[in-house]
Amino acid sequence: MLPQIYRKLDYIENATVGSYIDTGLLASLDMKVVVDGMAFEGNTALFGSRTEPMSADCFTLQFLGAVSMVYRFNINSVQKSAPSSFPKGERHIFTFGNTEFRIDDTVIGNARVKALEQNYPIYMLGAMNNSGEASAFGITRIYSIQFYRGEELVANFIPCISEEGQYGVYDDVREMFFANAGEGELTGKAEEFQKIEIKSLPTKLCYEVGEEFDRSGLVVEAFCESGYHTTIADYEVLGFDSSVPGAK
Repeated sequence: MLPQIYRKLDYIENATVGSYIDTGLLASLDMKVVVDGMAFEGNTALFGSRTEPMSADCFTLQFLGAVSMVYRFNINSVQKSAPSSFPKGERHIFTFGNTEFRIDDTVIGNARVKALEQNYPIYMLGAMNNSGEASAFGITRIYSIQFYRGEELVANFIPCISEEGQYGVYDDVREMFFANAGEGELTGKAEEFQKIEIKSLPTKLCYEVGEEFDRSGLVVEAFCESGYHTTIADYEVLGFDSSVPGAK
């Protein structure tokens, strides 16, 4: 569950090339990743880590946007490319694991390798960890992403905006916020406010005839469905009329 200090995003994506998130997770043979998302531009990755292509520690879900324009699943030396019927810019559920590669209900193949080295943490969102450095920069969008070891959920990343205004993801398993680790920028579609409430009345409640409304002391909060709320200043006061005396 997302703590209320974070404003939920419908999705997180690369606003510019060079942005990415370090998950802090090492791949393993029993790891399964389920990601709801898509790629837009570039030879990029939804997530991944490796020393080099088809290396003993390779664990990547790429989109080859410069040439073949297909998604490619890669564990160790095994590579499986999805058909071109899954183009860029279309949202899908990707299931990535040693025993099965799948896009939505379509099985792409499997790896079934016997070993997988653990050398570098997995990067996600428009990049992968390539021998300790971020690479394969591009533009991707992620609505949600979960990492499992066997049946155990070890990370569940929720796109959000932090209290400091940073775009990133919150892992509600490890209870940590992960911000952009790259040089580019991240963006996303913020959850809309559903209602506003007056937290504090204005200091001035009595007016002489003809006086203008004074909003000093008035505190208004806006609330999202998720429970996130924040004080707002961009609001309009309607219905105030001091032209006629009387209680109002």
